[in-house]
Amino acid sequence: YTLEYNFKKHPALPERKFFKMNFDQLNLIENEIKIILENSFTGIGQLNNLYMDRNKISDIEKYAFQNIWRLYNLYMRKNELKIIKYYFFMNLTYLKVLSLEENSIEIIEPNSFNDLNILEILHLRNNKIAFISQAS
Repeated sequence: YTLEYNFKKHPALPERKFFKMNFDQLNLIENEIKIILENSFTGIGQLNNLYMDRNKISDIEKYAFQNIWRLYNLYMRKNELKIIKYYFFMNLTYLKVLSLEENSIEIIEPNSFNDLNILEILHLRNNKIAFISQAS
């Protein structure tokens, strides 16, 4: 099942009551979400696909994704990320696709992708990255 929460222009994630439903895909496209808070996805551990394109996300708190460890695909295109911090994608050990295209990413901290053991596709096109450390 898919939960669609697109084009709502909401500045935050939907209320947790939505997350009590059983779905494997969550679409949060074209809202006005600015930050992903710690434990934002509690209650939807079965989530496989998360689409957060065209929001205003500029920060992700530590442990924001810890409760969706079975996530396979994460799309965060066209947001406002400038720095990829080492903890953004912690615990996403099943992630295969990470799309961060068309943000304003300038810095990727070392070890940012360490937990992404089976990552197959990383999209970083159209950012402002000047250098990527080998430790990233």
